[in-house]
Amino acid sequence: MNNKWHKCFFWILLFIWQFAFSAPYETLNKNFDRIKSHVMVRKIASPTLANLDCAAYFANPVRYDPQAVRPKNPEKKIGIADLSFGGAISSACSRILQTPLTETEKEQPLAWDPLQNRLWEITKTDLFGKITSAVNGEKWADPSVFMPYQEIVAAFLHGEGDTASLWVKIEFKPWVKFCTGLADDDGDGFRECYGKLSLPADNKEALKKALTWIRSDYAAKVMTKEQVVDWANTLASYWYPKLNTDVVDMAGQARWPTNDIEKKIKRELKGFTIVNPLIVIRGNPYGEKIYNIYIADFPQTIKPADTQVPATALPISAAVFPQINDSGVSGNFMDNNARFEQETRTFGDYPAWAKKDEAFRRSIAAMVNALPQAQMGLVGKDGWLFFRKEIDYLNGGDLAVQDTDYNPLRRLVEFKRFLDKHNMALLFCAVPNKSDIYFEKLPLDTPQEPGTIINPFGRKILRDLQNAGIEVIDLLPDFCAAKKEDANCREAVYQKHDSHWTERGLLLAAQRIAGRIQQYAWYADAVKNGVHYTVKDTSCVRRGDIVDRLPETERTAYPADVLAAQQVCDPDGSLYKASKPDAPIMLIGDSFTGVFELIDCKAAGVGAHIAAATNIPVDIITSWGGGPLVRDKMLHVRAKDLSKKRLVIYLMVARDLYNYSQKWLPLETK
Repeated sequence: MNNKWHKCFFWILLFIWQFAFSAPYETLNKNFDRIKSHVMVRKIASPTLANLDCAAYFANPVRYDPQAVRPKNPEKKIGIADLSFGGAISSACSRILQTPLTETEKEQPLAWDPLQNRLWEITKTDLFGKITSAVNGEKWADPSVFMPYQEIVAAFLHGEGDTASLWVKIEFKPWVKFCTGLADDDGDGFRECYGKLSLPADNKEALKKALTWIRSDYAAKVMTKEQVVDWANTLASYWYPKLNTDVVDMAGQARWPTNDIEKKIKRELKGFTIVNPLIVIRGNPYGEKIYNIYIADFPQTIKPADTQVPATALPISAAVFPQINDSGVSGNFMDNNARFEQETRTFGDYPAWAKKDEAFRRSIAAMVNALPQAQMGLVGKDGWLFFRKEIDYLNGGDLAVQDTDYNPLRRLVEFKRFLDKHNMALLFCAVPNKSDIYFEKLPLDTPQEPGTIINPFGRKILRDLQNAGIEVIDLLPDFCAAKKEDANCREAVYQKHDSHWTERGLLLAAQRIAGRIQQYAWYADAVKNGVHYTVKDTSCVRRGDIVDRLPETERTAYPADVLAAQQVCDPDGSLYKASKPDAPIMLIGDSFTGVFELIDCKAAGVGAHIAAATNIPVDIITSWGGGPLVRDKMLHVRAKDLSKKRLVIYLMVARDLYNYSQKWLPLETK
């Protein structure tokens, strides 16, 4: 009787503790399952950066990889006492109740993945990255498994002053069966343990800086709505390479799910709706769409009085543009065709040209195919990193002979016809891949002949587009020329650890596109009432998006980089805003339109610089989920404003023309 009572009392205490736990957020959709659910709705009562990160990273189905894994078991069972991870963890235990954490400390968990990235900026040490590598990189008896067996998911601050410490929660994947003594107190299928970080004595100052920042800033400062939107764009862009995420524009709709949401999603919600969601992020990581919905409470603020906007900052009316398209063929169009013709005269037709470096392309493909399928990052020479899908692009072949459903040619022609009917011109810009420009940094001996173009079929697609009547902006010659000046510049054209361009690259693109805009017949009249933007130098810290696509044990070799940038300002001194529904020029595209614009230092992206170079506002619509999706996003969020537009610049990375993971679907027009 006594034993039964003690057992009962223990479970009552555990039950009370679970429901008394004051989480940084509340999950609102009933029957939520971190593995099976396709919707996650979370409310953040106090939108600090720490609480937002917790809401995004804790038990999120969009981050769960469902692939079946059957690793080899270690020769002996692994118990709690064995979970020191090379000395990174001490005092391991199976339950949070067994830690010295106070009730208040337990109620303030911190999401480890974003925290350890942010702490590099604060401490300027790789201390916390090395701990992540030690724990998440432990492969036990089977290093062939790329996915982490276990991950640090949360940190807890314990104590004050010189005795302060960090405790962490480590979750094991459901397929890890060989560890004994682990608990699954929340019953979500992920067993866990807790432990204290073993920080070297000479890192006390780094720990002190980290704890001070966490308490005074990260977990204390309540963010504004605008800052939360910035957070969401940064999150979607960071997750995109692996999880195919994008921020959904509600386009003025007050309820989610909207009418166009998949029936499967509505069935799962069983009539549950969210009024005025703050953020909607859609991911498609493993073949099924998953939605993250975030709502938040903000403190009441006094609305500032309206201020008069200087006349020079007023939007240019579409009425100043002629209602007909330019007649004739542009100089840019003719220069492109002359260049394409000269290339084939020099190197031969495209199949013959492609054979020249076929051995290299096949060798690099074989090297990449030998990597674990989930590894999307590739280590090159001299510290350069490359995105795996770029190698697929190099071997993409001739798009003109490929399956229509995955072929962009037909859909881009369809898009141009739609724009023609609405009196809008189209410029298409395929941004060269990093491997197009810096192929010699790939981890093989590479061709060094002057004028080498590794994938000639990347040139053919541009020529095919022009032959179909779609004018292109050809950046490859400009980027190749700029690369020759790298030794005299503080940055290359592309970031070494990231899939995107640097300030140099985006400024080259902005100048090329602006030069073409200035050739339109309507430009001279439009610029008479132009907006005079200014620019100012700044910088930002960015951890390359390829770093987290590497094995856990290799990531600490690539810390965040300090990047130069130039922010564009309106005449009143405020930073340029991407959303300008009344602007006559619209830039649509993938993450290349968003970096430096919506994330990092902001207002310093290619769209803002096109506006600065032309003195004409540019409306920017970014789809982090990839260039092909932005057509429908444009029609969704600007349906009422299309009559104001005269030019659409469609900009996307070249690799997504070749190996985009989804079909190029017909344009969704009504």
